[in-house]
Amino acid sequence: MQLEASPLPPVLDLVGAGHAAVFGAPGSGKTRLAIELVAARVAGGLDPSEVLVLAATRRTAASLRDALAVRLGITTRGALARTASAVAYDLVRARTGRAVTLLTGAEHDQVIGELLDAQALDGDGPDWPDGLSAEVRALRGFRAELRELMMRAVELGVGPDELAATGRRADRPEWIAAARFLAEYAEVKEQLRPTQFDSAELGAYAAAVVRGSLDDPADESALGSLSGLRLIVVDDAQEATEASASLLAAFAARGVEVVAFGDPDVASNGFRGGRADLLGSLESVLGGPVRRVELPVVHRGRAAHRRLVSQVVAHVGTALGGAHRAATVAVEAHDDELEPVIGIDATSAAAEGAQVAAVLRERHLLDGVPWSAMAVVLRSGAEIPAFARALAAADVPVTGGASRTALRDAPGSAALLEAAAHVVGIESLSAESATGLLTGPLGHLDRVGLRRLRLGLRHEELAAGGTRTADELLVDALGAPGGFATLDSSSGRRAGRLAALLDAARRAASRGATVEELLWLLWHDSGLEAEWAAQAGGSGVLADEANRSLDEVVALFAAARRFVEREPDAPARRFVDEMRQNALPEDSLAPSAGPTWSCSPRRRR
Repeated sequence: MQLEASPLPPVLDLVGAGHAAVFGAPGSGKTRLAIELVAARVAGGLDPSEVLVLAATRRTAASLRDALAVRLGITTRGALARTASAVAYDLVRARTGRAVTLLTGAEHDQVIGELLDAQALDGDGPDWPDGLSAEVRALRGFRAELRELMMRAVELGVGPDELAATGRRADRPEWIAAARFLAEYAEVKEQLRPTQFDSAELGAYAAAVVRGSLDDPADESALGSLSGLRLIVVDDAQEATEASASLLAAFAARGVEVVAFGDPDVASNGFRGGRADLLGSLESVLGGPVRRVELPVVHRGRAAHRRLVSQVVAHVGTALGGAHRAATVAVEAHDDELEPVIGIDATSAAAEGAQVAAVLRERHLLDGVPWSAMAVVLRSGAEIPAFARALAAADVPVTGGASRTALRDAPGSAALLEAAAHVVGIESLSAESATGLLTGPLGHLDRVGLRRLRLGLRHEELAAGGTRTADELLVDALGAPGGFATLDSSSGRRAGRLAALLDAARRAASRGATVEELLWLLWHDSGLEAEWAAQAGGSGVLADEANRSLDEVVALFAAARRFVEREPDAPARRFVDEMRQNALPEDSLAPSAGPTWSCSPRRRR
């Protein structure tokens, strides 16, 4: 089927043939232009398999895939839009011939933490400076910084010896210690996780495969369908890391044309090794001439918005860019009575949330703006949960934004992990853990009900002439399927259902059930599935909390499924133990709750 060319933006002619770096301010049409460029090249004779679009994240890649499919209107073999990590994954898997897996941030953090703990326990390991004591090295922040240093070293091809030498020249003892840790980490990982790579290792390996494909038949065969690439289009190039840049350079050496779109001023990936200067330095990266294109017009927002953005970016380094900052607004709108830019001064985070909620409610109630047409952008993901709760408390429906809570700490998933830990024998029941299970989502008892339960057990024990304490009775009863059968009360019946549920899960675990099956049994048979689903269908704070809990459970099941797929023979105990140790949020592909509200437009009179 031949794709017919449609009217294209005039600026498309400026891109031309050959490598190009396209600079554009927010709203200048960079992504639209990238899609039209692909459509034009396919209409001009390129096969879709000869084109690859690289996106910064999985979500943007999915959005681009859909947009390209609609725009092209033809069947393609495989996805046209992917992330650089996804491309690297396929290359490394094809080259090694093994089941390669990508270490998530939580898994990487766990490996580093285990090695640090082992070194502290054995009294061995690097000679860390005094400022990085054992207490500091136990912190999540230290592990995060160490992980980033290790990944940047891998991306730049800096080995332990070179890192140590650099540390000695710069008089940085922490670099010398990190170099020794990096060497030991590589040795341990090679022994225990030889087929697992973090994103930096994967990117460096993939770039080496592409570079070697010119001379090595094995590397050439590893390219598969990518061996026929003729065009790579990069969206949001300012977020690309050194590994992504190396991959682009390697493909360019094979004669692949690279066209990159982006805006250095909005780069947000620098703390993960992102290269905001990639567009400006694309010529040196690719080793050939690169045409520079600036998009002159912004098609979104108003002149006041553009002035505000210009004032902000004026304080940002140009990163070898800058001319695109002079872009003007295409059409100025005058039909909105509200100020396009409003400043809010708040004395606290709670006051800020209340004022933002007031603005959103005003636009929705008085101007008929749908909730789904509003967005709140925060400085970091860590602020999302608290701000979302503040908006929900003000009756503003909230959706979107990834959870920044580890699964072991998120209330919805933590309850299932805690129950699973007892089921598989990681942790024995104690008075504290029994109380937590009974008063948690699975047990559904409040403090008054728990007190009545303890009193009922104690009265029965005294009547039988026993001397056990209420704590001992609680543990014994919860550990047996009929432990609360003699208590004829609502709290006794609820506790009895939990005891029977745990017993059923223990029997399933003894039969060799996978962790997916165990978690499903606890989730489904406890009634939480039906309860939270019903609550999520409503509105208000309770519905928002139910939606968040459902998202957490979905993320937990996604992690469990990934674990079973990777290691089908691994015991459920190992997954539960790993999840309870992971202190980072899970990097989940699982879908989250989407917007469910609607509103008919109504203008202010």
